[in-house]
Amino acid sequence: MELGKTRHGRTTQKLELKKKVHITEGSRVSCHNASLGSILKEYAKYIMKKLFYLLLIFIGLGCQTYTYEVHLTNGTHHLITTDTEAQAEQFVSEQEDSHGTLLIQKVKN
Repeated sequence: MELGKTRHGRTTQKLELKKKVHITEGSRVSCHNASLGSILKEYAKYIMKKLFYLLLIFIGLGCQTYTYEVHLTNGTHHLITTDTEAQAEQFVSEQEDSHGTLLIQKVKN
């Protein structure tokens, strides 16, 4: 795939085909000696490639896991690490009388 510029300053991507097909950034397709079927096929490949990359981004964001750490208010002591926020809140409610105010911090794994 080769990048080029149009006379209007738009970036184009030239796809290598037996027949020349150009797909521009603004979803405009220009062709020289190409059939409609070959244009649509190459445009579909271009769109599917972009959708695949977008899907990978969403999967990467969705797979993040967190743990919850309970600390004393001044932040000097880490008391416990839990898998869920509910477990951390339960620990805080049980231990708040003896330890004073406690903080829950969400930590990315």
